[in-house]
Amino acid sequence: MKRFSEKLVSRNYAKRFLALVLAAVILLAGTAELIPVALRKQILELKTMEDSFEKQEEQVSPKENPGHRDDKEHRIKSALRQLTPVGTGVKVAFAAVALLFFLLGVCYWITVMEWMYKAAVLYGLEKRGHEVRILTLSESAHSRTEGNVIYIGSHTAGMVYPGLRVRGVCPAGIIRELVEWHPDAVHSQCEFNTFRIVATVARKCHVPLIHTYHTVYEDYTHYFSLNVRIGRSVAAWFTRHVTDRTDAVIAPTEKVRRLLTSYGTSTPVYVVPTGLELSPDTQSADAGDRRQLRRELGIPEDAKVLLYLGRLAEEKNISSLFGLLSAPGLAEAVLVLVGDGPYRQELEKQAEQSGLADRIRFAGMVPHSGVSRYYRIGDVFVNASGSETQGLTFIEAMSAGIPVVCKADPCLEGVVINGKTGYACATAEEMAGTIGKILADDALRGELTANAGALVREKYSSEAFAATMERVYRTTEIKPAYEKIAD
Repeated sequence: MKRFSEKLVSRNYAKRFLALVLAAVILLAGTAELIPVALRKQILELKTMEDSFEKQEEQVSPKENPGHRDDKEHRIKSALRQLTPVGTGVKVAFAAVALLFFLLGVCYWITVMEWMYKAAVLYGLEKRGHEVRILTLSESAHSRTEGNVIYIGSHTAGMVYPGLRVRGVCPAGIIRELVEWHPDAVHSQCEFNTFRIVATVARKCHVPLIHTYHTVYEDYTHYFSLNVRIGRSVAAWFTRHVTDRTDAVIAPTEKVRRLLTSYGTSTPVYVVPTGLELSPDTQSADAGDRRQLRRELGIPEDAKVLLYLGRLAEEKNISSLFGLLSAPGLAEAVLVLVGDGPYRQELEKQAEQSGLADRIRFAGMVPHSGVSRYYRIGDVFVNASGSETQGLTFIEAMSAGIPVVCKADPCLEGVVINGKTGYACATAEEMAGTIGKILADDALRGELTANAGALVREKYSSEAFAATMERVYRTTEIKPAYEKIAD
C-alpha cells in the first residue's frame, strides 16, 4: 500500500508540472497569434509609406527639395517606434483569463451532466439488482456520505461562473472507504473534479475504469486560441490524455465516436446514448404550475412560448433565435432562455438593440430539480447550436411532450427525425416556418409528441441505458499496463 501511494504521489506531481507546461504552451501559442494581428496593420502602413517616398524620390531630386530625405527618415523612424504593440500584453492577459473562464465553465456544465448521468445510472442499475455508489461534489466545503451518495467538499466560484463549484481536497478516508467496498467496475463522467479520485479507486481495486466523454472540447477552443489547428491539437491531446488512462470509453453518439477515433484514442469506444430517469414529474404537466410560472416570468396567458434550455455561450448560436420572433406567425411568441453563461450580457444587449427585449425572458440558472417546471410552459423547444455531443435537453423536452425544432447536427441522427419526432432544420428561415406550422396545427403537434415520447421510452430510458451499460461493465477488461499495479 505504501509503495503504491508513493508512486501515485510522484505521478500526481508530474501531472501538475505537465499541466503548467501545457498552460504555458497555450499562452505562448496565443501570444504568437496575437502579435501578428497587432502588428500587421502598422507594418502594412509602413510599407505603404516607404513606397510613397520611393515614388516621390523618383520625381523630386535632392537639390530641388533638400529636406525631403530628412523628412522621410523622421517619419519612418516614428512609424517604427509605433510598431511595439502596447496592447499585446493586455490581449495576452485577456487570453489567459478567457482560458480560465472556459475551463471553469466546462467544469460546471460537466458537473451538471455528471449528476444527470449518475441519476440515470443509479435508478436503472439499482432496479436491475446492482449496488451503486455515487461520488459527486458537495454544496459546501464539508465532505459527507448520505446513503449511497458520497459528497466531496467543494468551494464556490459563483463570481467566476454562475453555480460553479471547484473540488477541494478529497479526504483519504473517502478513497479508503470506496476501496474497501471494492466495486466491480468504476464509471467516470468528469475529466476534472473527480477523475483522479475514481481512477485511483479503479487501479487499487484492479477493476475496469469506464469513462463517458461528454464534451467536444474543440468546439470551445476559440475561447483561448485564435488558431483553429492549434486549438484542435490541444483538445485532441487532452482527450487522449484522459481516455488512454481508461479501459473503455462511452460516446453518447456516433458523432462523438468518430471524433474520438480521429484523435487517435487507443481505448475501445462504445456508443451508448445517455439515459434519463423518466419520472411522472417529468412527463406530466401541471396546469396550475404552468400558469404560476408564466405569471412569474410576465408571459401573457395566450402567448406561445419558445423555450431554450442550456448554457448561454457564443458557440450555442442563441442570438439567431431572436430572429424567430420577427417571423410571420410568431409575432406574439415569447422566447424563454433558461440557463446562464459568459454570453448572457451580450445577449441582453442584443435583445435591447433588436427591439425585442419585451418578448425575451432570461430565467437565469435553474437547479436541475426545478428544470421540469420550465418544460411545462414551453410550446416548442428551440435550439440553434451546432456544438452538441448528444443534446440531453432535446431528449428531456421530447419526454416532457414539447415538439423540438433545432439546427441539423450529426449528434441528433435517430433522435430528432424530421416530421416524426421533431424537425432538424438547415436554416433559421426553415426553423421559423416549421415552428409556425407546428403552432398552427394541433394534430401535428400531438403526433410529434406521441412519437417522441415512444422513442424516448424505447431508447433513452434509464432502464434501457442500464441494460446496455451492464453489458459494457461485464465485458470490459483492464488494460495490461494497469494489471501489475499492486495494492
